Amino acid sequence: MKKDFNAKGDGITDDTEPIRRAFAKSPQDYGRPKLIYFPAGTYIVKQALISDRCCLSIRGQGPEQSIIKLADNAYGYDNPDDPKSVIETGPPGNSAHRNNIWDIGINTGKGNSGATGITYLANNKGSLRNVTISSGDGEGVAGLDLTKPWPGPCLISNLEVNGFRYGIDIAHSEFGIPFEHITLKNQKIAAIRNIDNIIAVRDIYSSNSVPALICKSGMAILIDAVFENGASSNPAIRLTRMVDFKQTGRLYARNVTSKGYRYSVEINNSDQKAFESDLSLTEYISHESHTLFDSPHKSLGLPVEETPVYHPNDLSKWENVEDHGAYPDDWENDAPGIQAALNSGKPLVYLPRGFFIINNTLSVPGTVRKIMGFDTHLRVYDSEVTVFHINQAGSEPCIIEMIQEDESHEGTVWVKHESSRPVVLKSCAIHSYQSSSGAGKLFLEDIVIGALAFTHSQSIWARQLNIETDASSPKITNSGATLWLLGMKTERKGTVIKTINNGQTEFLGTLLYPAEDFGNASLEPPAFINNNSSVSAIYALSAYSDKGNYPIHIKEIRNGATKTIRKEDLPSRSDHGSLMGLYAGFELTNDVIHSTPKINTGNKQNPSFSVQRIIPSFDGKISLSPDAGEFFIYSLQGRLIGKYIRNKHYSGTTVKLPDLNSADRILFVRTKERAQ
Repeated sequence: MKKDFNAKGDGITDDTEPIRRAFAKSPQDYGRPKLIYFPAGTYIVKQALISDRCCLSIRGQGPEQSIIKLADNAYGYDNPDDPKSVIETGPPGNSAHRNNIWDIGINTGKGNSGATGITYLANNKGSLRNVTISSGDGEGVAGLDLTKPWPGPCLISNLEVNGFRYGIDIAHSEFGIPFEHITLKNQKIAAIRNIDNIIAVRDIYSSNSVPALICKSGMAILIDAVFENGASSNPAIRLTRMVDFKQTGRLYARNVTSKGYRYSVEINNSDQKAFESDLSLTEYISHESHTLFDSPHKSLGLPVEETPVYHPNDLSKWENVEDHGAYPDDWENDAPGIQAALNSGKPLVYLPRGFFIINNTLSVPGTVRKIMGFDTHLRVYDSEVTVFHINQAGSEPCIIEMIQEDESHEGTVWVKHESSRPVVLKSCAIHSYQSSSGAGKLFLEDIVIGALAFTHSQSIWARQLNIETDASSPKITNSGATLWLLGMKTERKGTVIKTINNGQTEFLGTLLYPAEDFGNASLEPPAFINNNSSVSAIYALSAYSDKGNYPIHIKEIRNGATKTIRKEDLPSRSDHGSLMGLYAGFELTNDVIHSTPKINTGNKQNPSFSVQRIIPSFDGKISLSPDAGEFFIYSLQGRLIGKYIRNKHYSGTTVKLPDLNSADRILFVRTKERAQ
């Protein structure tokens, strides 16, 4: 920015025009993504910096070193009802692919009550990482605005927002967004507002008196959250609904702690309210969960590992493939030059943007810790080629970042993992990945990829996958591996995940988007298959016609028996799809809660006693059989909540229960029929 466009970055000079020229120069496209790099400095701007194309990367040296600051009292930024952004990516719709904002700080200055830090739109592949957004005086509409149609799928990671009405503002029903490592402070209305979208958030800290989350007619998955400094008049989380929407916001929460708030959860539905008073939620579901066999009503809770990182600022550790005769766009076989760079002994090998032709397999030595492109396109003309063969020992993970498939044959293997080294695929769009017995851990972040198959007890952590394969095979097959997934968006029909051979799959959102009509239900594959394995899944599905939804969402085979969950068994998503609040399908052990507690059912010779599972309505009411005379209510763990006798404690067929805590969302009733 300073060298090519003469921006000063001195915290005094108006750099609006140089930066706008950088945004406007040489329109970016799929083959020529644009990078705008901000060296350390503070860049003053007085107008919005807007991109209406795809494939833009904005990067700095770090959020404390590279700062874009809106001038105080900037013209046009004084109306909260007509907000303006400092940075805006586009275009609107679902073609804002490969937009990235990394390692930068945004400051909206003072006297700019109508300012938004970043209006961010990315689809299928794109990420916002290591970004800080702050208001100079606490005013402003939103730090991160995700309300431009249609946000996601994309990954938001390592974000901090200080000030504004909303720290993060989200809207629209598509396409689902995962968040990780989020810090939100000093908001005026809510740390996060989500309207009708599906979000999955892991590791979030909020320091606010206002609610940490307002979820209107959408769904939120919260894992590992701390909400501090709440006002005693507010809930930490408020679930409500939009006008004319049938669905109230839904919540799955695990390991969520709230401090200072009156309630952890408030559920508003029309003129009725329900509250969760327990401020420490070990596991909480605001809606119905589903099991088919004797499984606990809880997620798997698999252990989570962070994605390894490596990025040396010492350029002596970098090797540019051009130094070995591999030049982009020259229509020559670049594999020999790239292999020479890989063999150089340098830990980071860099491929500049453009097109490279790969006609030979690239063997990755154990000394290479990172292969980094800039949305670099690789073309493969030989179906026998393995693009990156990772089969040599190494003490450190191998990271492949920002590599893009341009053209290949069906038989081409893009990454073959035959080493015990962990492998990281980050911000890539490739056709395939294969692993062998003994392959190390796999980490996937912000990836567009073809069908995946995991075996051999491998461990996989995936954050934001986009898979759009057809129905000929499952999008993911887990055969004996352990798969943890935070955020996945699918497209087209076909099984999403098939788990077999004692595999473990924990699916934490976000969106199934078939975008095709289904035919005969008996011939269509289910969305999820669990064959004598361990699976938990939380997700939403978008479908705008009855034929656009999976006839069968879950098919579970357990000890020779087969059961299913059909679309009719799931709540509607405001008339355009389905919601799966939680599906749990795994064998019980001594370490998990049994779905049916041990309850004394009385004299076994007396068949008038029965035990059944019930789920209270949002306001704590349950419906009883008209034949019920005397009944006992038990918690999931078998704790007696109350005894009720008809005409003494209740009449009719509806009973209002006392306030329930988070462990009592699923109850059991022991009923004795009344005398005739």
